[in-house]
Order: sequence, then C-alpha cells, then structure tokens
Amino acid sequence: MRFMLYNMLYNIRYGTGIGPGLHRPLTGIGYLRRTEKHLNTMVQWFTEQDPDIIGLVEVNMGSYRTQGKRNQAEIIAESMGYDYIYECKYHGRSMNRRVPLFRNQGNALITRHNIEGRRFQYLLWAKGVSRFPGKNRDA
Repeated sequence: MRFMLYNMLYNIRYGTGIGPGLHRPLTGIGYLRRTEKHLNTMVQWFTEQDPDIIGLVEVNMGSYRTQGKRNQAEIIAESMGYDYIYECKYHGRSMNRRVPLFRNQGNALITRHNIEGRRFQYLLWAKGVSRFPGKNRDA
C-alpha cells in the first residue's frame, strides 16, 4: 500500500510528437499529424512510471488525429486500466468552440482511483486570456 501519491503533469501536445518535422514544410503543420504511434509510446512510458494520478495538458478529445475519433485521455486511461475525466479548454461561449479542430482540445486527469464526482472551473482573466492578474504590461 502506498502512503504517498505519485503524481505527474504532462503536456502531450495533442499526441503529435516532437522534432524538426513538426514545423516542416510549414510552421505548425505537425499539429495536424495522426497520433497513434505517439500515444502508444506515451502509454508505455506512463505505465513504466506507475503514477497514481496523471494530469494531461493539450489533449485531443476526438478529431481526425485519433483513430476512430476517440478521446486521447480515454485511450490512455483504458490502456492503463485507469479512470479519467476530460474537459474542453474553451468555455461554452468561446469562438474556439465553433472551430472544428479547436473544439476538440482540452485537458484531462487520469487516475488509478475511481472518480466519484467532478467540478470544472475555467480560469478567465479580466483583461483577456493572455494577461495574468496583477501584471501590468503597459508599464
């Protein structure tokens, strides 16, 4: 029995991989790649680490990137025998929810424990997403 939880936070970048090919022939074109190969590598690595909880950033919840248009968090969790929750990173009124690729982007939590409830809160800044509270960029 564990007395401490082993937690991880990992930015999977939509499972598209890394390297110079990500920006060839056009900047950012790699974000349109399929993800099966990279997801399998991530599952293997996560399994080796044996965490209790994994926070995933930049998860694709079912666009053309994933086989069968499945949620990447669901694929990873099922492969590991874990439970998961997922939420789109854009609030319901965001214009990004209307753009096909963007509306499938979000964050997830995967855990070896059963998830019994959930509550999601968007963090919105008063002067736009790119400005953090308390910072004055005009000074």
